Amino acid sequence: MRAAGWPVTALTGEQATRQAAHDRLGTAAFAHITCHAYFDTREPLDSGLLQAQNGRRPSKMPEGQSLIARLDHMLTARDLVRSALTTRLSTLRACASGLRDEHSAGDVEGLVQALLYGGAGTVIAALWNVDEHSSRRFLVRFYSGLRSDPGQPLWRAFWHAQKKMPETPGRPRETHPYHRAALPLFSDGSDNWRHP
Repeated sequence: MRAAGWPVTALTGEQATRQAAHDRLGTAAFAHITCHAYFDTREPLDSGLLQAQNGRRPSKMPEGQSLIARLDHMLTARDLVRSALTTRLSTLRACASGLRDEHSAGDVEGLVQALLYGGAGTVIAALWNVDEHSSRRFLVRFYSGLRSDPGQPLWRAFWHAQKKMPETPGRPRETHPYHRAALPLFSDGSDNWRHP
């Protein structure tokens, strides 16, 4: 968001704890989270965003940790469902953060549903392991579009950013849908807001 000219209050490194991220999500109108994510296929509510804890950064390989060690570093879907979020837009630039349990009989099947259920208006999350550079360029373009035309609906700024991805000069590989379809927009349909 900073690269698009938005004012940003950042949590980085050891400051980006589970509790700090959770607290900030409860008060921010816009949230952009860049981290690693973990999807628990057996218990989707134990899926989460890996955060620092007790002065330690999380492992990049959470699947190799015990459940207790993993949960110690995660802001889980379970945490988010129990929240009272006021976030109008939550962006999860975290690989596979948009995965869900398609066979679940419950309402909450992953992080996206947890955020929406917790009160977030709109969520952008990754369906697969995103390319670090193209996902950044896409989101800068999206945030810049929101900032330059504050009267347009959020979905339109998102659509314009997707449409421009194949037009990136000098980056022919980014014409592949892998780059522009990795970060879809999710909403409960009740928040068709325009940026003030």
